[in-house]
Amino acid sequence: PPRSTLFPYTTLFRSEIILFADADDYFCTNSIAKIYEAILKNDLDILLFDYNHWGNQNKLLKGFDYDARKFCPRGIVSGKSFIKTGYMPAAVWMLAYRREYMLKMNFKFINIRHEDEEFIPRVFYFAEKIMHLPLICYNYVQNESSFMQNYKEYGLFDKIKAMDNLNQFTQKYVKEEDVAFTLSEHISLRLMENLNNSFAIKSKAQGKMVKQMKKDDIIYFCIHLLYDCAGRKKEYLVSINSELTYMLFFEISLYGSWLE
Repeated sequence: PPRSTLFPYTTLFRSEIILFADADDYFCTNSIAKIYEAILKNDLDILLFDYNHWGNQNKLLKGFDYDARKFCPRGIVSGKSFIKTGYMPAAVWMLAYRREYMLKMNFKFINIRHEDEEFIPRVFYFAEKIMHLPLICYNYVQNESSFMQNYKEYGLFDKIKAMDNLNQFTQKYVKEEDVAFTLSEHISLRLMENLNNSFAIKSKAQGKMVKQMKKDDIIYFCIHLLYDCAGRKKEYLVSINSELTYMLFFEISLYGSWLE
């Protein structure tokens, strides 16, 4: 079922821990017991654990990327401290949640794709105790029917909506300048990656995407003049969000109509 429908039913759950798993994924043998033990022993709100990424015919597409979490705190930290590391999990199945904490804060998903990317930073922000368990507990299986294998154009706009919601949350609730700055950086980078991914699926919606982002006031654009390796002048589209500038460039000569 859509994740937005799940949390109204958490009052019916009797377990102390909440875990998510997609329909074709699975947990490693004995991993749930270790997750349970880590959360109760350390009185955690959130536990982050490792995973493997599998493709068809049991092919390991990508083992756990330890470099991706090299900035993960060692030990127990607050959610705000974790956010300031700059690393943010992208999927809810990468985490285990103390049920009491989730019910107390009344967290809910928004009913769109990419809901995890909006949900997780909010859950982290209010958490008092988060820890990373360096143990592979989960197996993410990507097959022909998986969402990412059949990515549709509407997903691009759902991601913009998710980041717009996260930006509104940041402006309303986040009082610490360094945390707000990190979340602003995160939002900007995710949006530029989203724009970049639109080319990967051969979408032609870039103009609409830019207009939507400008309308939501979550990202701004300017023209930046650079020289390529041959010394020729090139104009590029540059994103500016808050005080951050991300140099993920797109040639204006090809996409200049986006700024109209």
